[in-house]
Amino acid sequence: MTHSFEGGVFMYEERRETFSIKDIFLQLLFIVLLVFILIWLFPTKGYLEKRLDGIRDDLKPLYTRLFTDNILTMKESARSYFTTPRLPQNVGDKVTMTLAEMYDKSLLLELIDSNNNACDANKSYVELTKVEDEYELKVTLSCSDKEAYIIEHLGCYDYCEGTICAKKEETKKTSYRYKYVLNIGGTCSGYGSWSAWTTNKIEGNNNTKVETKVEKVLDHYEQKYAVVGYETVKYTENESRGYSVSTRTESVPVQRHDDQPYQPVSSGYWDKVGTITSTGNPGGSSTVRYTPTGACTTSTVCNNSCERVTTCTYIKEVWRDTSTRKCPEGGYQPAGDHCVKTWTEYENRTVTDKSCPGGVENSTKTGCIYKVEKTKQVAKYGYVQGDAVYKNVTYYRSATRKCTATKVDYKWSDSDNDATLKAQGYTLTGVKEAI
Repeated sequence: MTHSFEGGVFMYEERRETFSIKDIFLQLLFIVLLVFILIWLFPTKGYLEKRLDGIRDDLKPLYTRLFTDNILTMKESARSYFTTPRLPQNVGDKVTMTLAEMYDKSLLLELIDSNNNACDANKSYVELTKVEDEYELKVTLSCSDKEAYIIEHLGCYDYCEGTICAKKEETKKTSYRYKYVLNIGGTCSGYGSWSAWTTNKIEGNNNTKVETKVEKVLDHYEQKYAVVGYETVKYTENESRGYSVSTRTESVPVQRHDDQPYQPVSSGYWDKVGTITSTGNPGGSSTVRYTPTGACTTSTVCNNSCERVTTCTYIKEVWRDTSTRKCPEGGYQPAGDHCVKTWTEYENRTVTDKSCPGGVENSTKTGCIYKVEKTKQVAKYGYVQGDAVYKNVTYYRSATRKCTATKVDYKWSDSDNDATLKAQGYTLTGVKEAI
């Protein structure tokens, strides 16, 4: 079916049929290519984990090296710390020092592991044990990525310099034989320019001449235990002082008294005690008196002669003294053989007070004791860089030439400086082999 559209003609049915087959195939192909491109651009999780595992495996030697460096640093710091006064004295004695204590003594800086974590300062430690005629140093390092220990034997060996050092393991010396060459006949060119100086040993031979020089090179600095600084430390100290004295005026009671004799009081009465008869006046005294009753009788009494006698009756009275004594008026009270008056008066006096404000009185009651806070400078010790130690270093340089010979003769010698062969013109080839 043919249609026209504003002057244009196209086959509608044919285009629709072509779109249904060809275009679908192209779209599918495009989708497949797009998936492959996305996979290439954006790796899967499994692929990334595999790659990371590979990177970790590649870094394992570096992690191991970091741990090894850390434990060797601990060992060297401990070895320099254990000077003679700090060594255990008896067999079996041990001296232990944690990594935290090493930090406190400023023996080394903080050790960091491969995970960027600080190694455990309490589980990590060094331990020095006295065993027979030497010492065993055990160094234990505990980090988040690894935990291990090493053991080193220390002692005062002939090769130690001033203090204990590590025991050297005896190694068997390897013997070598050296190859010499003699060029017989032929010609040689002149020697070329000198090479740069190097510490790598260069063996001279018939075609190589060697020059050497020895220079002193800094090897290391001695470590010495010395004052590295000072810190201010607070402490308290007992200090004796006098009392804190103050005066004040106060009204003080004062006891007064006055003594007076007793005042007598006269009094009494006559006590009738009975009657008596008497032919005459019976008399009396100040304490006894007789009073006639008026009853008298007269009778004749005959002894040698007879006479008339009058007998009268008298009342007898005795003076009963009831005299007392009293104290004077005005508050006097009996006090034995006299009278006493007591009273209180108040008078102003200056009173002195002694105290220890902020302190305590001493045991002898003669002053005060105060706790005084003071400061002092205390030296901090640690290992510091001492004198420089130099070593002799041999430097080598060489110049070579080219030779053409009609005949070449080789010989072997147990010495790299065989005077006999050198006298015959032989030179070292630089070749050696173990025997």
